[in-house]
Order: sequence, then structure tokens, then C-alpha cells
Amino acid sequence: MKAMKGLPVIQADDLSFRRAGEPVFARVSFSVYAGDFVAILGANGAGKSTLLSLVLGELTPETGTVRLFNREARRFRDWGQIGFLAQDAPAEAAAFPATAEEIVRANLYARTGWGRAPRAADRAGAGAALEAVGMAEYGRRLIGHLSGGQRQRVMLARALAGEPALLLLDEPTAGVDEASVTGLFQLLTRRNRESGLTVVMVTHDAERAAACASRVLCLENGSLLELDKTQLEEELRHRHRHPAGGFL
Repeated sequence: MKAMKGLPVIQADDLSFRRAGEPVFARVSFSVYAGDFVAILGANGAGKSTLLSLVLGELTPETGTVRLFNREARRFRDWGQIGFLAQDAPAEAAAFPATAEEIVRANLYARTGWGRAPRAADRAGAGAALEAVGMAEYGRRLIGHLSGGQRQRVMLARALAGEPALLLLDEPTAGVDEASVTGLFQLLTRRNRESGLTVVMVTHDAERAAACASRVLCLENGSLLELDKTQLEEELRHRHRHPAGGFL
């Protein structure tokens, strides 16, 4: 599924959030448009994962609103348009007594219905998604018997299997090998440029983000800023100082 180019798929306005009474960020606003590849940088504890949880409606903001595909997030129901890869998904998947193909097919149950036998099209879709991430030959392997990098690729295939318009990834390269990281960025860049998949990725990898993403946002000291080329170069040198204000 492809969103129309130029339309906002995420619109967040004046988001504020507290954790245990302490402010995480305040009055954060940003937009993501169809066809964007957005990387979100920031130190540990800055609130990057929290921001994704607010977008997905898993958390409720203290102030502000989120719209998904021009619909209030709290009323959004067309979750087939969104693929999500959580930071701990590969580790959690290891405990399931299921094959890689079954894990991927699980994301297609909205079409087949729970308890129903998978259709040939669903098997083909799962196989194609595994092939896209270089895991086709592991389809019948138990997910728990795969390496961390392999599980990460299977979970990415799961997120892609439903052909979403928007893909959200929370630290998808954490704990995986260098080859898997390189392959992930190459795949996402190709999908973004060739099929118009909108990508929003939380990452610590500023160098690859600079090379692959069309936009880079940074959460710092409770504010969210979009980095221009000069600021991003400073980010890569770890000497950046963002100007006051500058909310998107």
C-alpha cells in the first residue's frame, strides 16, 4: 500500500509527556509526509521511543494531539497501513515456538482471520517478505534457533508483509551485527526510493542516518529539532549545539 506523495501521514502538535512526574519533552510538534525517510536521533532517555508510543496511541500525551493519515490517532483503526518494529521484538520473538514463516504470516491474520488456514496468497506474501530481507531459506527454521541479526530481519519481514504505507522502527539495529545493519539500511533506502514507503526510524546511528534519511530530527533537552546539513555535520562530530527554540 502506498500513501499519496506530499500528504502528511503523521501530524503531531504540541505534544508534552511526563514520566513519573518528570517532564520528558514539552510542546513537541512535527509532521511526516508520504515518501519521507525520517531518522530520529537523541541520547538514551531523551524520549525517542516514548515519541513513537505516543504516535501509535500506546501512551496518552499530557498535552497535544496526533493525527495518522489525517485522522485522530485515538480514532485511527486502519492499522494495516502501519508496520511497526519494536526495539525488543527480536529478543521477545525468540521465546515463541514458531517458524520464521509463521512469525511473518502472523501479521497477515487481519486478512485471513484468526484460526483459519493461511491462504496461498498469504504464504506467498510471507515468502516474498522473507526473501526481501534475505531470509527466504530460513522460513521453516524455528525463530528461537536464529541469531539476533537473523531474528531482526524476520521481524522486519513481518512488519513489511502487509505492505504498509508507513513503517515505524524503534532502534532496529540494536544488538545486531554490522552486516545486518548495513543490509537493513540498504533495504529501507531501496523501499523508500523505489516504492515510496514512508519510514520513521529511531536510531543512534547518525552516520548512516545522514547517508540514507531524507530528514533527520533530534530530541534534545525536551525539544525536537530538524537538523540542517551543517547541524548534522556537527552532530556527527559530537560537537553540536542546537539553537534555542526551533520547534518544528
